Amino acid sequence: MSSRSSRASRGDGLPERDLVGRFGEPAAAPASVAGVVFDLDGTLYPFNRAILLSAGVVLRHLRFFRAFARARRELRTAPPPAGAAGGSAASISSPTHRELDADAKARMRSDRLRDLQEAALAKLLRVDRDQAASEFERVVYTKWARAFERVKPYAGVYDMLSELRRRGARLAVLSDSPLVKEKLSSLGLAEFWDVTVAADEAGGFKPDPWPFTYVSHRLGVPLNQLLFVGNHYTYDVVGARRAGMLAAHFARRPVAFGAAHYTFANYRSFPEIEIASE
Repeated sequence: MSSRSSRASRGDGLPERDLVGRFGEPAAAPASVAGVVFDLDGTLYPFNRAILLSAGVVLRHLRFFRAFARARRELRTAPPPAGAAGGSAASISSPTHRELDADAKARMRSDRLRDLQEAALAKLLRVDRDQAASEFERVVYTKWARAFERVKPYAGVYDMLSELRRRGARLAVLSDSPLVKEKLSSLGLAEFWDVTVAADEAGGFKPDPWPFTYVSHRLGVPLNQLLFVGNHYTYDVVGARRAGMLAAHFARRPVAFGAAHYTFANYRSFPEIEIASE
């Protein structure tokens, strides 16, 4: 894979105003990358298929899943309130927080995110915090997890990952959803990864730069030597570019004047990239 695939398209514009202000015109893709980071749901396997297979579980626990989805939306977009576990939004950017190493910062953020999620679920479900936490474990990690046992990866994923691994690429998964390791095991893809990171572990959701920064730390590869691959334009492509990574958009067609360096429609047309030798 010495040059970009003829079927992989390049996006040369940055429609988001803050991206344009920070980067101007996007830089050309470098000659090589040291690693590739993948989103999971909808990127390595068809998430809609999993939803269909888990319809029975979702319908039986519809109130919980509605509350869970709403809590996640609120946590993705809202700054933590003053006095929340882990401190206010201002305290997270304080000198003390900046001096923490990445692993300690992730633990602090993860604890805060778990507390905020439990509080949000408890409020929406009208139960106490302990009941909300118990329901999350019971429904998500016991019942919902079983639905993924029948899901298969997209065609070409296994061969693509095998080739990247053979050529020495560092590989990681960064997902906003729980059950990352369980899903990868069910998909038959558990063997490929140097690092797997879920939002609950990192303590933040894409498109915030922090999860991308944390997976870069865990891989031991600088942000600008990593390619992020995802199907969601805002969370994956824009998020990766803001953090300083390259970005590949798994989509049927390129976003006009988009921020992705590459767009590909299936894994047989995965962008041809050079892997940096150590």
